[in-house]
Amino acid sequence: MKMKFRRILASTVALGVGLAAMAQEEAFKRAGRLPDVEYIYMSKDILSKVGGSLPVSGMDEVASQLTSMEVLKTSSRESAVKAFDILESSREGMELLTHMSENDGTVDIYGVRNSDKLSELMVLVMNDSILSAVMMKGNIDPETIKGIAPESGKD
Repeated sequence: MKMKFRRILASTVALGVGLAAMAQEEAFKRAGRLPDVEYIYMSKDILSKVGGSLPVSGMDEVASQLTSMEVLKTSSRESAVKAFDILESSREGMELLTHMSENDGTVDIYGVRNSDKLSELMVLVMNDSILSAVMMKGNIDPETIKGIAPESGKD
């Protein structure tokens, strides 16, 4: 009886984790269908091909650690507010790693730790009228991200 219970519990946990990951991806896709929103999904295969041609120096090393990446950008205040609300569900189960605030906006970085690596990393950049969001999944080394952060600020 205990074995049967353990199998059911393990299956339920695995299903729950899978559904949570699907909900995150679905949130980005739903937000991507809003007016004034650009959305891009890149699989591991595409990332391995374009990593070195991304505008941020060092991104090729990060791209090799990823299984997928989603990028979303709004171009109006109305779409930014709606997209932010939709993406709120994506942050469930994620830890706030960094919050930065400047004159006209904020940058929040959320992650899911997997021992000394991150299995998910979400970056939300918000100002008065624009929201930019990036969701990366894979086996991400935080040190690699630290290395490209100064460069990405320029872009």
